[in-house]
Amino acid sequence: MKIKQDCKQKPVLKVKKVTKNSESYLNKAVKNVKQILKAQVKNLEKGLVYIGHIPHGFYEEQMKEYFSQFGRVTRTGKSRGYGYVEFAMPDVAVIAAESMNNYLMAGRLVKTTYVAPEDQQKKYFKGPQWSETTYPKLTNRANYIDKYNAPISEEKHELQVKKTMESFSTLSEKLKVEGIDLDFKISQTTL
Repeated sequence: MKIKQDCKQKPVLKVKKVTKNSESYLNKAVKNVKQILKAQVKNLEKGLVYIGHIPHGFYEEQMKEYFSQFGRVTRTGKSRGYGYVEFAMPDVAVIAAESMNNYLMAGRLVKTTYVAPEDQQKKYFKGPQWSETTYPKLTNRANYIDKYNAPISEEKHELQVKKTMESFSTLSEKLKVEGIDLDFKISQTTL
């Protein structure tokens, strides 16, 4: 009986060993093919379109969504009154540039040009991706408004009132010279 079991187990063990080796070989082969494909995809030329006179509110997300009607948009960059849109295929970029040139958008005439592969540079996509939440002018404006409307102390308030009264008195003196008599008097109870 023991001999029959050994005869049955040896082929099974050999098959298991062969399948293990072939699995590792297949995994290595798949990894190599994936690396080759990634390298080939990176080397493919992509189409780049320069966009000028971008209206306010047309940020990265909106650019990507809008230009995806022409084809697959791989990335966008520098939405600061001008910007860049990169397409997966150069032919699509040429078509998008031709059809969007002199397009009226939000009261502005958008200018677009196709950027040839030899003229493309990596700096077009450096820096932060701007959006409604990360647009510096909007954040700076919001910070200023918060700072301006923040509560102030009694001393600062009195100093502001004093400066305002001084500017009103200089204005009234200038107006008196011109023949206009205005008297700015504010009672202390209103302060």
